[in-house]
Amino acid sequence: MDTLDSLLEGLDGPPCITILGDPRLPSYKGKGFTRKQRKTTSKQIAYIIKKTLPGKVYIVPNKGVNAMALRILSTMKVPITLVNPYFEYCEGLNTLDRIGLMKATLVSNVITLTDKSPTTLLEKADVWRKTMEFIADRSQIVVYVHGEETSPEVVDAIEIILRNGSGIIIDVNYDN
Repeated sequence: MDTLDSLLEGLDGPPCITILGDPRLPSYKGKGFTRKQRKTTSKQIAYIIKKTLPGKVYIVPNKGVNAMALRILSTMKVPITLVNPYFEYCEGLNTLDRIGLMKATLVSNVITLTDKSPTTLLEKADVWRKTMEFIADRSQIVVYVHGEETSPEVVDAIEIILRNGSGIIIDVNYDN
């Protein structure tokens, strides 16, 4: 039995999970990330999905790991709920990630927590905190995918999730 099996032992039925990933991992070739890193990360996410057999996956639609995870989840036909912090949240995605997001919205539920876009950094931080609390309240497992240098928003998200006691956190470092 591997470590993941032992973590999943006490769960009743298919768990709800969240995939939370570093936006710095590009979903396309370039920016210093090797094809091997992307392939390894993709395999690790797919392995976790196969092992956990989730009933639902919550994911915030952003670039990097989450964009990659959306493609994997769609291919594996896993029920997805996209948690959009606010209406214009996806404006900053590149063309490839937007196409992936549009495809994902065809096979997923979409929840937008507020239709009002934040106008200050304080409001943005508050909306992000509420988004992470929303996810933490609904997930038994959080899959945290990151590199050696994790973005501050992902670190903040993990701290919020830990405070809310979301259960199991599976740590995946794509630089190792």
